[in-house]
Amino acid sequence: LDGTCTLTFEDEEIVGEKDGWDVAVAIGTTTVTATWGEFTATAQVTVEEPTKIQLGTTEGTLSKDVTALGNAGCKTFSFTPEETESYEFYSLSEYDIDVYVFDEELNYLEWNNDTDLMSENEHDFYSINELTAGETYYFTIYVYDDFDVPYSVVLNKVVDPTSLSIAQGEEITVCVGTPVTLQSVLGPEDARFVERSWSCDNTDVFGMSASEDDYAEFTANQVGTAIVTVKTVDDDVELTASCTVTVTEAPALEEDVLTSVTQPLVGQDATFGLFTFTPEEDGNYVVAATGYKKSACEMNVKADGSVVAMGGGLGDFTLEFNATAGETYRIFSVVHPVNGDEPEDFEIIVKKSVPATSVSFGYDSLVGAVGDVLYLKPIFEPEFGAPENYSITADKP
Repeated sequence: LDGTCTLTFEDEEIVGEKDGWDVAVAIGTTTVTATWGEFTATAQVTVEEPTKIQLGTTEGTLSKDVTALGNAGCKTFSFTPEETESYEFYSLSEYDIDVYVFDEELNYLEWNNDTDLMSENEHDFYSINELTAGETYYFTIYVYDDFDVPYSVVLNKVVDPTSLSIAQGEEITVCVGTPVTLQSVLGPEDARFVERSWSCDNTDVFGMSASEDDYAEFTANQVGTAIVTVKTVDDDVELTASCTVTVTEAPALEEDVLTSVTQPLVGQDATFGLFTFTPEEDGNYVVAATGYKKSACEMNVKADGSVVAMGGGLGDFTLEFNATAGETYRIFSVVHPVNGDEPEDFEIIVKKSVPATSVSFGYDSLVGAVGDVLYLKPIFEPEFGAPENYSITADKP
């Protein structure tokens, strides 16, 4: 289009231009006129009192209002502090929300640069500002999605953290091959967010694969000791915490011996077992996890660091692998609750593979409603018998 469209405001005390923005300045109703060449359009704009917020969390839902805001939903909050202090303001949402912070003269102090500074809660925006007692400040949030978007906004006095710890403790012992997640905790509970960095003094023993402010992921590589350190990255807060990690060899599984597994997987809601197995004869072997009811199992078998077999599924799980006499295999199995239940203990056994001679589902009939998900798992006999292959079919798919 040629030419320029201009906006004029009937009462600039209510709505006017400021620093290139068209801003609602005061409570009241006015008319805005758009002019492009010989064409004009008008709109009546009503400016209302913004929602006053107190310290703490305010929750709600943003809805797109096409009539008033074109392609966005909007909400403005006001806050008048009683004390001159540093305050933190942040928004929490699973969706992309833009945020603007203005002072009493509608000069903007901060705006959302769409970075996630607080990874543990998916914060869309985080700002610390020195606010003056008795002055009013405005926080405006926008959403550009086509549906209602729940949000939370939090306003608090800034509390510097005074402690930093590793949730799993100052000392842990794990077996070679164990994946470990360590978590850092700032205190007190209402302390402001502070960036943190992780390091390990012996990555040959305990290698770090990923890290964020509040957690780091490791793998126990070999027998030995390592010290993991987490520290704050902040000019005003210097805190450090450490954990001494002792890595030991995994216990050995004996053939045909059912072994109980009760060890929690460090940093996760799961129970796991890590064992070595050295067969006396060449051949096919099966390793089975059993004894749990509301969980899913993941399992792998490795030789010289390479995976020779892996799999997983709901309920009791059996994995077959070919083994060479005298060679050591590492068997890793982990049982995860599937519906938020407590982690379950389980049992594991390894034995020579035998052919399956029969199969059943454990019942002759099963009733379900339209839309139900029905889980059918074949049960082979003898116990832990291994079929060469199998398939499940339905006569009326």
